[in-house]
Amino acid sequence: MSSPRYRWAIALGLTLAPFAGAAWGQYHFERFDIPQLGSAVSPNGINDAGDIVGRPGFLWIKGTYSKLELDRTGAVSSVGAEGISNNGLIVGSYFVNDPPGSTTFSSSFLRYTTGHHADLSIMAYGVNSLGWAVGDCAGQPSCAFRLPAPGAYLWQPSSTPQGIYTLIGNPNNSESETDARDINDAGLIVGFTLRYAGGATGFVTSAANPAGDLQEIAYPGARDTQIFGVNNSGDITGVYDRSKGFVRTAHGEFIDLGEGVYPEDINDHGIVVGSYDVGDFQLAGFIATPAIPEPRTWTAILIGAVCLCLFRCVTQRQTPKLPARSSDLLTFNSVWRWRPSRASRRHPLPTA
Repeated sequence: MSSPRYRWAIALGLTLAPFAGAAWGQYHFERFDIPQLGSAVSPNGINDAGDIVGRPGFLWIKGTYSKLELDRTGAVSSVGAEGISNNGLIVGSYFVNDPPGSTTFSSSFLRYTTGHHADLSIMAYGVNSLGWAVGDCAGQPSCAFRLPAPGAYLWQPSSTPQGIYTLIGNPNNSESETDARDINDAGLIVGFTLRYAGGATGFVTSAANPAGDLQEIAYPGARDTQIFGVNNSGDITGVYDRSKGFVRTAHGEFIDLGEGVYPEDINDHGIVVGSYDVGDFQLAGFIATPAIPEPRTWTAILIGAVCLCLFRCVTQRQTPKLPARSSDLLTFNSVWRWRPSRASRRHPLPTA
């Protein structure tokens, strides 16, 4: 029979075996469909609990579908969700035709966990657990009289119903426009800058200084890079060259997700949601799960397993089993050397 230390080594090997043929950066893709909505589903946001939101307005919570409703009177149509925070806050947009027959315009919202919502003057795409939202005001009719200029904005709640709007980047740049798409709980904002001459470059910036310089991020060798999602670890996801998905880890490693893949969001488990090309100019939703944990997560698991194995080996050596027979008291030899008891010295064991 093998010793306990070898059994633990074998167990550790069996634990590692399923991952021997996999490498970090590999993803398992599954099509994301909601039977009640048919095939035209676009998942746009996912949180750490695995709750998903998207278009047409839906909530997918713990595998159960529900329609996204807003507590607004009047004619509302085309409700769609763009992002969801870890504590269940949702941002999105809808069309208003109130009163019926009037001009239709779009409006954006922040929906609280109570079901109530607040209208925003930006087209919001991302929200964090603090209720901070990011987006832009391009095409928003309220920009002309509520906000100082078109562009990307950070919205933060305040004591006033309007909240506080802060421009992101340089609004006076005549060569490009900025589009903010997501924000994490640490206030890291991501998005992209569209150049009027052609092309786009991704960026990251901080909510502590959103009007400061934007840190540019470009997929290696790509002409276009657009960032759509960020998680609390600092991993980001987006599209390069208009039709190829990617993930960039917080350590700077780029992972190509392939042609015709359009990621929208990523959670702290590295799970990505978005849409992919199914042919005939049609898109379908997907959910992509890493084949193995991220390197820093896997390293922690491996270190813990090795420490446990070493601990078991040491304790097995320090606590040997008692001899099975009394005669073994005189011959038992291990890390500890057993002495005969007083009784055995007074009455020696019989010899053969």
